[in-house]
Amino acid sequence: MKEPKSGEQPPEAKPELSPGDKKMLDKSFENYFLDDDVGNSLMTASIFAGLGQFEMIQPIQTYEEYLHEVADRRPHPENGAYYNYIMDRSDPQRVAQYNEMVTAFNNNLENIKREKDRKKVQDFVQKANGFLTIRRKED
Repeated sequence: MKEPKSGEQPPEAKPELSPGDKKMLDKSFENYFLDDDVGNSLMTASIFAGLGQFEMIQPIQTYEEYLHEVADRRPHPENGAYYNYIMDRSDPQRVAQYNEMVTAFNNNLENIKREKDRKKVQDFVQKANGFLTIRRKED
């Protein structure tokens, strides 16, 4: 490693995930194009619709928003590494498609709440979860 010049700070090492986290995420991406954990962001909408508490339903997070939130809850300095590791393995076209579905749902959310349309919420959650878990290959 090159010695820093006088007054220069040595470059900081990039934070990395633990081998266990890498192994778990790599195993998931062997099967899926996207991080299926993102499906957890859909559960509160599904639960509130099921309970008839439509006023409690919040806009669904995009793929990146959800991953940033999860990463921010992780111990520092791994949080940025977690987000970057997943995004590097996620299929960018499928991320964009997922985000389009989320945006369309969110754009219609006020109508869904006003109409108390449980079916639209449940159909969206089912479609979005199905999209997140499209398999790379058949078993």
